[in-house]
Amino acid sequence: MHTRQIQTDGLTQTILEAGEGPLVLFIHGFPDLGLCWRAQVRALADAGYHAVAPDMRGYGGGEKPGEVEAYSILSLVGDMVDLVRALGATSCVVVGHDWGAPVAWHCALIRPDLFRAVFALSVPFQPRRVQGPPTEGMAVLAKRAGRGEFYINRFQAPDAHEALDADPATTLRKMFYAYDGATPADRQSTGFMPEGVSLLESIADDATLPPWMSEKGFGEYVDALSRGGFKSPLDWYRNVDRNWLLTAPWQDAKVTVPAAFVVGERDPVRHYAGPAEAALKDWAPDLRMQVVVPGAGHWIQQERPDEVNRLLLEFLGGVLGAGQDETTMPVVIPHLEAKFEIQSASGADPLTLTIYQPVSTPSGSFEVVYELSGAMSSRISVFGETEVQALGLAMKVIAADLSGISRRFQLRELDSGRALTAELFGLN
Repeated sequence: MHTRQIQTDGLTQTILEAGEGPLVLFIHGFPDLGLCWRAQVRALADAGYHAVAPDMRGYGGGEKPGEVEAYSILSLVGDMVDLVRALGATSCVVVGHDWGAPVAWHCALIRPDLFRAVFALSVPFQPRRVQGPPTEGMAVLAKRAGRGEFYINRFQAPDAHEALDADPATTLRKMFYAYDGATPADRQSTGFMPEGVSLLESIADDATLPPWMSEKGFGEYVDALSRGGFKSPLDWYRNVDRNWLLTAPWQDAKVTVPAAFVVGERDPVRHYAGPAEAALKDWAPDLRMQVVVPGAGHWIQQERPDEVNRLLLEFLGGVLGAGQDETTMPVVIPHLEAKFEIQSASGADPLTLTIYQPVSTPSGSFEVVYELSGAMSSRISVFGETEVQALGLAMKVIAADLSGISRRFQLRELDSGRALTAELFGLN
């Protein structure tokens, strides 16, 4: 596992990276960093995936444009599109937590061709509200509840970040404490603040670090947010109404790719995202997993890394077909073209020709083993279509005489040697 910078079309991004194989992209939220995914990056690399967790725009090693509008949902999705391309991938599975979950959901909503599945933590997909900009609805909700001001409305103030910047260590300690699953319910954040009381003042001064957060790890957060400040992270929140305007073309659109949602039972976000959680299946019809983890809070991938890793690998196995030692399936191999001329002394003797072709696909690197057998007296052409399907590409065998030609071949995974059986289809 290593950290490096990568130049994309839009900006220079700093990523945490490990492994080879199908790309899985991790998107963090507020006030987080790419390092929050360490346990997942390590586990997925060990399982044969290429795991990448960037410091998002405005955080850590990421670039920090000064304009508020630079942090719109379309800019954030665009960053991920650019990153996938810069990594040399043609598709990926996207994973998001907290603010990273809405970004992940919108990646899948806007570019389902590129983001083939979505795994969201803590924040469900929330469709664009027809009643108007979100901050208006949040203000009405807070007034009806008689609970003061909602934190997202408070973050709209141009100087809201200054109180957080005054003491980054205290800010982070209180935030991690107030949303942790081990914190007593009466000391967790409700998301609402009485008039005249700041977010930090609404959280107990004796807040302690959660048990899963080491002093060293906490120091990395403090260093990053001390250098970069909270202005850019809060600019994500300052775009919620702009996002509402920008996403008008996707009004009533559904997330059609395979999806999963995992949330901690004691996550305070559920207090105000509960309706969206209950309606998730309506807006993500291919929802394959919806899990509430008992006792877990908001920082679920760090509080319960083993459980999140297990669920994520299970989901990936279902989406990508990983974890199966032998199976029969169609496989897409993009832009493969190889022609072979087969002859025999008599022109009619049975023969077998085996061809080994190394290829890279969205599902990993394989060696394709073609075994063609039968009485053949003319040319055989094996080539790939351009259409992409779940695990590979349609193949055709064309010959003057196809009698007796085997319709089966193998995929041999280069790294592990695992053999998969596949079927030729579209045979003419």
